[in-house]
Amino acid sequence: MTWADFDNDGNPDVFVGNEGTASGWPYLNNDAGVFSRISRTNFAPNLTHGYGGVGADFNGDGWGDLFVARGGT
Repeated sequence: MTWADFDNDGNPDVFVGNEGTASGWPYLNNDAGVFSRISRTNFAPNLTHGYGGVGADFNGDGWGDLFVARGGT
């Protein structure tokens, strides 16, 4: 599980990895602790076998990024 502000709204969002055959998914915090799964393909094109992730601003653009460690094919 990885916490970061992926949509830059000030609320911590979360990525939940899955070591099985299903995909891991990021969830946006809609405020007050209510989360919605992000399913847009431009955000997460293929998270199959997403074992874990790291949230940081990797490219320095001021937005939270998500790196997902992946296994399998």
